[in-house]
This record gives sequence, structure tokens and C-alpha cells, in this order.
Amino acid sequence: SWERHGRPATLRELLAAEVAEGVVQPARLAEGSAALSLLWSMRMKRFWTRMADGFADQASTEPTSAFGLRAYEAEVEPYHGFLLRRTFRTALRALPSRAEMLGNMAMAPPPDSAARWPAWEASVAAGASLTPDERMTACHAELRECSEHTKRITDLVQAQLDELGLRDDRRL
Repeated sequence: SWERHGRPATLRELLAAEVAEGVVQPARLAEGSAALSLLWSMRMKRFWTRMADGFADQASTEPTSAFGLRAYEAEVEPYHGFLLRRTFRTALRALPSRAEMLGNMAMAPPPDSAARWPAWEASVAAGASLTPDERMTACHAELRECSEHTKRITDLVQAQLDELGLRDDRRL
């Protein structure tokens, strides 16, 4: 879509070009449109930010599956049909515990990380010197920070979609 519309410089220009082209069909967006892809990307990003908030909530003893299901119900489930709902719900109920998930997120970087990802060399070096408790504290802080920034972006993008009337409430 970006190529077809002359490589617009902004997201708003791309979406406006799609609106002018007729991407909005009765009660749905055209398959393959940037607007439909963006709409689904924002739904999944909002799902992830709710998950990140759940992991970052140090005061909570709620199981991972509980906040995972709540995130799914709020952001994605309304657009899923029976099969996808059952699949997602089953997968979310099978999530490892919060402690196991956070432990995996806060692991020390593998010894060859800097060689594999040279741009991350400083980050890998900083992470390697942290104790497990320090890595866990950093993980909580980074989850909260990532969630806050992602929410700002998804809110801005969703506002553009809404302003242009780009909606699609179909169930998949």
C-alpha cells in the first residue's frame, strides 16, 4: 500500500490515501490494506502492554494466566471467532508462572551476545555485571517504561485511525 500510494512521508498521509482509494468498505476495511494491518498491530500492542503491566506489578500475586486472560478479553477477544478464542484462552492458561516468566526475561545475557549483536555491546556489558536481584529490578522498570511508551504510541495511532473512520469490528 505504501508503494502503491507513492511512498507517503507520514502515517496520516498513507491512511488518508487509503481512505480516498475506498479502503473503508461497509463495516470493514479492505483486506491487505495498511489500515487493517495497523488496526490489528495496535490491538496486539495494547494486549502486550496489558501483559507487561501485569508482569511489572510487583505487589500483585495474581497468576500470569489471570492477567493474561484479562488483557486478551479487553483488547483482542472481541474480534476473534470461536476457534481463535479457544486457542488463545488455552495458550494463556498454559503460561508459566510470573516468577518463571520474569526470571527468563531477567536472565544474564549469554556470553556471546555482544558478538552476535554488536550494537548491543554496551547493554550486554552492563547486564552482565548485574546480580540476579538487580536484573529483576531492571526488568520490572524496563517493562513499566516500555508499556508507558507503547501506550502513548498506540493511543496516537488509534486516534488517527478513529479520526479517519478506519474501523473493522469483524470477528476472525
